[in-house]
Amino acid sequence: MYTTLDPEMQACAEKAASETPTYYTDKAKQKQPQSAIVAVDPQTGFIKAMIGGRGTDQFNRAVLAERQPGSSFKPFVYLNAIEQGATPNTMIDDSPIPGAWNPQNYDRRFHGKITMRTAIINSFNIPAIKMSNQYGNEKVVGFS
Repeated sequence: MYTTLDPEMQACAEKAASETPTYYTDKAKQKQPQSAIVAVDPQTGFIKAMIGGRGTDQFNRAVLAERQPGSSFKPFVYLNAIEQGATPNTMIDDSPIPGAWNPQNYDRRFHGKITMRTAIINSFNIPAIKMSNQYGNEKVVGFS
């Protein structure tokens, strides 16, 4: 049998997953929140480490959980903007986006004109959308 898992990287992933804070334990006695880790070698596509969650529920979140990428996609948005001249002090208007689609920030509030640094620190959704639109959605996809 052959695997691309790297034992050292797997051990590091297991340690990182074990340090996920436990805010509560659900009715099935699973620690919450859950987490998943997939470390991929970008040159080969080989999976070097994978954690599917914690506990004994047998649900591999790394493989079976169908979720949107959420905030994990934002670094690519900001990297694209920085490569095109934006800086941490670049201003973004955290305000409603006109049209039929009405995305929101997690706190359900808008924060007005803020720096890119503030948007990143707080993981605001609206500024990330506006930065992606401004600097090119297709270029962001090219980074991921």
